[in-house]
Amino acid sequence: MSRYPEDVGCLGIALVHGCFGIAPFRRIVSGIPKVTLVGLSATDHDLAGNGGRFLFGTAVFQRPLPVCGRHGEVDPLGRFALLRLELVLSQSRAGETGREESHCYPSAMSRQGHAPPSIGAAQTYSNRTATLASRTEPIMNSQFETKPQDNPLDRVLVLEMVRVTEAAAVAASKLIGRGDEKAADAAAVEAMRKAFDTLEIDGTVVIGEGERDEAPMLFIGEKVGGAPGKGPKIDIALDPLEGTTITAKAGPNSLAVLAASAEGCLLNAPDVYMDKLAVGPGYSEGIIDLAKSPSDNVRAVAKEKGVDPSDIIVCVLDRPRHAELISELRELGCGVVLIGDGDVAGVIAVTDEDTTIDMYMGQGGAPEGVLAAAALRCVGGQFNGRLVFRNDDEKARAAKWGIDDLDRIYTRDDLVKGDCIFAATGVTSGSLLDGVKYLRDGRMTTESVVMRASSGTVRWIKGEHRTR
Repeated sequence: MSRYPEDVGCLGIALVHGCFGIAPFRRIVSGIPKVTLVGLSATDHDLAGNGGRFLFGTAVFQRPLPVCGRHGEVDPLGRFALLRLELVLSQSRAGETGREESHCYPSAMSRQGHAPPSIGAAQTYSNRTATLASRTEPIMNSQFETKPQDNPLDRVLVLEMVRVTEAAAVAASKLIGRGDEKAADAAAVEAMRKAFDTLEIDGTVVIGEGERDEAPMLFIGEKVGGAPGKGPKIDIALDPLEGTTITAKAGPNSLAVLAASAEGCLLNAPDVYMDKLAVGPGYSEGIIDLAKSPSDNVRAVAKEKGVDPSDIIVCVLDRPRHAELISELRELGCGVVLIGDGDVAGVIAVTDEDTTIDMYMGQGGAPEGVLAAAALRCVGGQFNGRLVFRNDDEKARAAKWGIDDLDRIYTRDDLVKGDCIFAATGVTSGSLLDGVKYLRDGRMTTESVVMRASSGTVRWIKGEHRTR
C-alpha cells in the first residue's frame, strides 16, 4: 500500500497481457485528464498463469478514487480505475495491432472486449471502510481466499454487483412518493434484469420475485448473466426493491439488494415467514438461540457486553404480530426501535455501532432472511432463523424446495455457505445508506455498500452519475 496526499488517488497497476509496447502505453496514459505516470516496466514472467509477457504501469491522478485502508492507504489495485485503464489500453492495442485484444487478468467481464457497464461517469469510495479482523481485501490471492479456479467470485465481480443494485435503485427512485408500489417494483426488477445481462456470469436466481408463474422476470430458477454455459456458475438471491411500500410513500430505508455465491451455497428459501434473531460481530459463538425466550437472549447479550439488559436496543418490525414480543422487551427495560418495513436493513443495522442497535428480533420474509444472513457472513455477525408455516400450502412449498424439517433453526452458515458477496444501494435514505439524490446540474448521487465474506471487507461506495 502506498501513501499519497488525501487529494491524490491511485489509478492502479496495470497487468497487461500481450506484447503492447511501453511507448504506446505512456502515450495513452498521458492522454487521460489529470493523470501522471509514475513508473513503467516490463517483465517476461507469466504472472497470470496463462502465458505471455506483462507490462507494469503505475499512475496516479489528483482526485479521490478507491481508498480502502484503515489508515487512508490508497488501494494500488483500484478496481474501477483498473477497468478504466484496461479499456483504454485494450482499445488502443486492438487499433494498433489489428489483433484480437487481450485483457488484464483477472477481469472476467473484459474478455469480451467491451467496456464494463456503467450508469454514470464517476465512482468514488468513502474511507468509511470496516474490515473483519482489521484487514482490507488482499491485493493478490492469499490464505483468506480460495484459488481463482476454485472460487467463481472474481474480485472485480464484487464491484460489478454494485452496478446491478445501482441500476435497480436508480430506476425505482423515479417513483419515490408516487404511491404506486407495483410500478416502483417493476421498474427496479426490469433495470436489475438488464444489468445482470452485462456481467460475464452463468447466474441462477435462487431467491427472487417468486416462482416462474408468479413473476415475469427474476423468478426462482431464472438464468441471468451474459455468459450462459460459459461464465462462472453463480447463485443469486435478490430483492430489486426491498421496501416497496416505503418507496411508494417516500419512507426511509428502502434498498436494492442482492447476494451472490458459488453454485449451491445459498439456501433455496420458500416465500414464507421466518422468525429471525440477529446480533452483530464481537460476541462468542452461540450467544443467541431462537430456542430461548427473547428475554433470555437479551440477558445473554447484555452480560457479554457488560451492561444491564435495560441498556440493550432491539430493532423490531412494527407489526401487530409482534405485540407480545415488544411488550416482553419493554418489560425488561429494553429500548425498542420500531421500523415500518425493510427488515434487511434492520438486521444489518446490528453490525454498525453508529446505529446503537444491538439485536434484531421478529418475523419477516424468509428470502430477506437469507439476504441478511449473507451480509452478516461477510462481517461476522450471528443469525438464527426458523421458517414459519401458516397453512398446508406453505408446507407443500417448502417440500418442493427440499425442506423436510419444518422446525429447524438455521444458523447464518446454514443459510449461506462459503464465500459470498452482498451488495445494496439505497433507494430512499435510511440508517444504512443514503438514497438516490437528484442534483440541479443534471447529476445524481447514489450510495452503496458491498461486502465479501472471504476477505471480510466492507466498502461504502459513493457514485456520481450524469443524467444528461
